[in-house]
Parts: sequence; structure tokens; C-alpha cells
Amino acid sequence: MRKISFLTLLLCALCAKPLFAQVSIRPLQKDTIFQEINMRKYGNYSDYVRPEIQQNGLQWDFKPKEFTVYYLTGYKENEYISQRVAVYPADTVSYVIEPVEKLDLTDSKGYAMKFYGKNAAHYNFDWQRAAALPPDTVWYRTGIDALDFKKNSRNWRDMELAFLEKYSKENAVSQEFYDYACADITNSYAGRLYSVPQYCALSSLPKNYFDDAVLIENKDADYKDILISKFLFAVTDNPQDNPQEIYQNIEKNAPAKYKELILSNFINYYSYRVLPTHKIFLTNVIDKAKKEVTDSTFLANILLAEERYLINGFLFGVKDNPSDYPQEIYQNIEENAPAKYKEQILVKYINYYANVGLPTHKAFLTNVIAKAKNEVKDSTRLANILLAEQLYKKNAAMLPDSVLDKTFLRSQESDEKIPLRTILEKHQGKALYIDFWASWCSPCRQNMKESGTTCQYLKEQNVEMLYFSVDTNVKSWEKAIQEDNAQSSNHYLCSENFKSILCEYFQVNGIPRYVLFDKKHKVFMLNAPRPTEDDFPHLKKAIEEVLAK
Repeated sequence: MRKISFLTLLLCALCAKPLFAQVSIRPLQKDTIFQEINMRKYGNYSDYVRPEIQQNGLQWDFKPKEFTVYYLTGYKENEYISQRVAVYPADTVSYVIEPVEKLDLTDSKGYAMKFYGKNAAHYNFDWQRAAALPPDTVWYRTGIDALDFKKNSRNWRDMELAFLEKYSKENAVSQEFYDYACADITNSYAGRLYSVPQYCALSSLPKNYFDDAVLIENKDADYKDILISKFLFAVTDNPQDNPQEIYQNIEKNAPAKYKELILSNFINYYSYRVLPTHKIFLTNVIDKAKKEVTDSTFLANILLAEERYLINGFLFGVKDNPSDYPQEIYQNIEENAPAKYKEQILVKYINYYANVGLPTHKAFLTNVIAKAKNEVKDSTRLANILLAEQLYKKNAAMLPDSVLDKTFLRSQESDEKIPLRTILEKHQGKALYIDFWASWCSPCRQNMKESGTTCQYLKEQNVEMLYFSVDTNVKSWEKAIQEDNAQSSNHYLCSENFKSILCEYFQVNGIPRYVLFDKKHKVFMLNAPRPTEDDFPHLKKAIEEVLAK
């Protein structure tokens, strides 16, 4: 047997690349305003990598398998840290936390973790780029010229690339990091362009609009998300109405490496959007995918989507406007729902109609809820039904004194706290349409921008529109009103935002949310249609009904 010398073994050990080299990230200062800073792999919102990372206060020790980008976040009142860091195996770095100007457009105070040590330049790139460039205001909204948006997006991309060139010359960055950052900036530009068809008709864009929307493959979820957007939203007008065309494009053009990812997201997208006209086609797509998809994660997602599609199908796959047909939909559930899913379908049915709040069907739906309370066995689902019943009972009822007198709002003109009762009395004898929104809620602001036809119609019908913001920052609230040209004397700020008595009474857990009152200020619809062009016919019908009372 050939003998191997000790020296040879030692040289092999020294030359061998460690598989899982220790990374240490430590604070240089003990005192900080942040009690906790979370760390997760960038692009994975559910993965806070607790099993991988040992966190001791504000320091971390872990062994990444390869070059990985992580996201560090910390919040305290109006102060925050939001920073990406690129980590290599065997990195040892220390940091200090300091305030940084110009990190965003809000009135919050931004901080950066400034790193020192091996590969510190990879950790500092993100915040230094944000501090060096002007705030990013390039985001698409309905009404913006698509070519102007593309020009502004391209200019922003070029500024970021120029900063990367300068930064890489002045700091010690690896080629792998440079390639990652370049791909990140290039993909971000493509992502901006592929977001446009979600807000305007694809057919309204020039044919060469996406010619320079280059996607560079990397490990980030951003790349995959943009690829999904490309195949779901940049194929045809109204993707919700054209699943066949989108599916055909996936089958023909999706990269083989990512086809299962795109297909599982296609199925997931339509599992929330069950349309009677596409039910057979989408059922066949799901059955085919279950046989062909090999990745266990994607297959599990498809199976969950299939279950969701089946359950949603009993609610949204029977009639085009289910809010008008509770009897027919309930009868279909009673006759055809599989026993395995019947309770789930029934709970979803009750929740849907409780949240919509249909006064014209109150007697029928009250009986359905009473029957379900006796039949549903699962304790969690029964609790859900009881909560929905509480909400539905508020329909066609006056607000209680506790809500009227203990809900306080402030107007734009004064920081004085005004009781809700006073605001409603100001509009005595008028039907009211209330918009719950916030400056940070993009759909809220988008709906507000598209509400021109609705606002004009409400004015003609002598219906008052009130805006109740759940913002925590007064300046952000006022700034959003000015930016969106949404000037009105009916803008108010809920003094306790989501925790206000009014929000808790209506179970306003998410926004945008719209509530319709009749002329006596009884609740007419707990979840009224949006004020947008698409929903205007449904809102107009509700307004006609409330004025006919």
C-alpha cells in the first residue's frame, strides 16, 4: 500500500475549499435603537432562515453553502432599516448603525448598517446606492404615458449601472458580486416594463415595447417573479379572460428549466379567478399538470391550488356576478359539493356574503347561517361562521352610539379630533360612500385615480363620498392627497388607524375597503364595489338600490 506523507495531507487540507465556512456578523456598538433585526434570504418572505442562522441579539453566526443575498429589516415607530447584503462563506464583518439621508420619500427616518471587514463592500453596496441616487419615483400608474415611463425606467437603470461601475472601481468587489448586481439592475428594469400590462391594455403598447426587457438568469426570486409576470401578464389583454392563450404561450415558449414554476403560478393565479366559461379548460390543465410536474414543491402548490379552485368554483364558477345569486349558489352547494369539502365551501360562502352585506337577501342568508351553525362540526370553521354572523348583523343597522361617539377622526384643516357622529350629522339626509385607504396602499391610490366617473355620478345623485385614511403619518397622508389630486373637504384621518373603533366594528383588516350607507345612515353594503371604471356598473346598481329605499 502506498503511504501518504503527513506533509501531503497538510497541504491537501490547506488547499481544500471549505464546504460550509463560518460567517460572523457582529455589531461594533452595544446600544442601538433597534431591539431586533430580522434576517432572511432575499426574495423569500416566509424564510427567516432560523434553522440555518444562530442569532444572538443583533449578531449572527451561520454557515451559508454559497454566495447568497440576504435581507436585513428592523423597525421602531417611524425608524427603520431595510438593506440587502451579499454574503460569502467565511465572511467576518462588523457593523455600526447610523442614520442615512434620502433613503425614501416618506417622513420615516432611515438607517443603514455600515459594515467593516472582509468583503464589507458587498454588504454596503445596497445602502450606498440608495444614499447616492435620488429617491426612486419610477413606478407605473394608470394614466401615465407608457413610453414616458419606459424612458424614465431606462434612465433609472442607466444611473444604477453607472453607480455600480463607479462603486466597483473604488471598492474591492468580486466578479461574482459584480455580475449579480448587474443582473439585479437589468432585471429590475425588465420587471418595471412587464408590470405595465397589469394596468393598461397590452394592445395599447408599441410592438417593440419589450425588446430591451432583457432578463439575466440569477438565483434571486426577483428574476423568477419577473419571468412569471412576463408569461402571465404580457401575453394578451385581460389575462383573466384569456387563460387558453396564456397557457398556449407557456407550453410553446416557457424556458424548460422554469416551465414547472411558471405553470404552477399560472394554476395558482386562476384558482382565485374561477370563471364559468373557463372551468372545463382549467380543470383539464390542472389534471394534465398533476401528471407531468415532477418537482415536489410545485406539485404540492398545484394540489393546493386545485383544492382552492374546487372550493372557489362553487362560489364564483356558477354565475358571473355571484353577489346577486346567493340562492342559486347555495342550492348548488347543497346538491353538488363533495362531502370532503362541503364545510369549507359553506364557510367561504357565508364569509363572502357576510362581507358583501346584501340587504335584499338578508332573510335567506340569516336562515343559511342559522342552519350552518347547527350542522358544521369543525370548531375553527364554526368560530369563523360566528364571526361572519356578527358582521352580517351589522348590515341594515344604525351604527351604535359607542362607534359614533368614540371613533375620532381629524380633518385636513385641523388637528382637532372630531367624533364620527359630528361628521355624519354634517351630511344628514344623504347616502354615504366611505373609502378606507392609506398613502402606502398602491391599490387604494390607484382606485382613487380611476374614480373620476364614480365621483361625478355620486355628485349628480347627491351621494357624499368620504375618505377615511388609516395612515399613521399625517404628512404622508396629506402628501398622497396632493400627489393624486384627490382634493376634497371630506378627507379624514382615523386617529387610531386600524385599531379605531370604527375599523374594528366593520372588521377592516385590509384596504382598500368601501362601505355604503343609506340616507338614514344605516349600513346598506358592508363591502361595496370599488369606484373604478370596471366596477362602476355594479356600484351604480347599488347606488340606485340605496336611493330607492
